[in-house]
Parts: sequence; C-alpha cells; structure tokens
Amino acid sequence: GVFSDVYNHKGLGCAHLFDLKVNHMIVNAKKEVDYLFIIPHAGVEYYDIPTPELIAKYRDFIDWGADGVIASHPHCPQGW
Repeated sequence: GVFSDVYNHKGLGCAHLFDLKVNHMIVNAKKEVDYLFIIPHAGVEYYDIPTPELIAKYRDFIDWGADGVIASHPHCPQGW
C-alpha cells in the first residue's frame, strides 16, 4: 500500500491505484524526470476491455503529468 510517509520513504514501493497521494507523487516525479510512465497492476482478469473507472483513472494520470500509462494484470490484451 501507500507508505505513511511517502515523500521521505527510501527505496522501492507501491501505492494503491486510487490513493490521492498518487496524483501528487506524479506531479513531484515529473519535476525530476524527462519522461514519466505509470505502470499500474490493475484490471479485471480475462476481460478484454478496460473498465470505465480504470480508463478514467489512467487519463487522470496523464492529466497530472504522466507521459504514458502501461497497464498490466488482466492476462489478456486490452484496449489501446
């Protein structure tokens, strides 16, 4: 899950997809890199269309500054 003190945490970790801290992490990370890709592990297994909620969340990541979203998890190809 999201670290309780995500800005002072050292090392690798993960964050819950819908935690509001993720948006701020994107903004801050974008200040330090040329390109920022978000790689969420989410989606309904074996369902070949992303859910509307995930599509909206991934577009939200782009709006917050991510250059792209490369999702994984459903065990089958989904929409582009």
